[in-house]
Amino acid sequence: MGADLEQLQQTLGYRFNDAGLLVRALTHRSLAVEMKPGGGDGCDNEQLEFLGDAILGFIASADLVSRRPQAREGELSRLKSHLVSAAHLFEVASAAGLGEQLRLGRGEEFSGGRQKRALLADAMEAIIAAVYLDGGIDACRAMVERLILRRVEPGSGLSPFPPPPAKNRPPGDAQ
Repeated sequence: MGADLEQLQQTLGYRFNDAGLLVRALTHRSLAVEMKPGGGDGCDNEQLEFLGDAILGFIASADLVSRRPQAREGELSRLKSHLVSAAHLFEVASAAGLGEQLRLGRGEEFSGGRQKRALLADAMEAIIAAVYLDGGIDACRAMVERLILRRVEPGSGLSPFPPPPAKNRPPGDAQ
């Protein structure tokens, strides 16, 4: 594994047992198609992105419910919407340096794909799934909490949540 991927793993706070999952999470469909005309057959990050989106929604929802036990559904939905938004994931991915690590086809490379909001947000979701598949839900939750749930944009009206009391933590959450 290259030095850049080593640095990315340090930034993520997670070391992959199967480095191929990280490489796949960073591989855009445009490169997979160039490498294997006709599709790429699962060599890109699209399925990981799909899974990562669901995992992120689950972790964010569980976290919000445990940290805000008195909150109404509307407030929780508003907060979750921000935390899982493409705009927020783009900021997280940019701060982690994902753009430099993306594996893109020539067309995406030439059209500025390394700075595209959608590509970076999608790659962040794919990394969430890759961590889940490689290390399980606890490792994934720890990364998501640190990189995504505790990061807020100035002026957003949101603030980092303090750790919940032990009795309000989700099952299996050992902080």
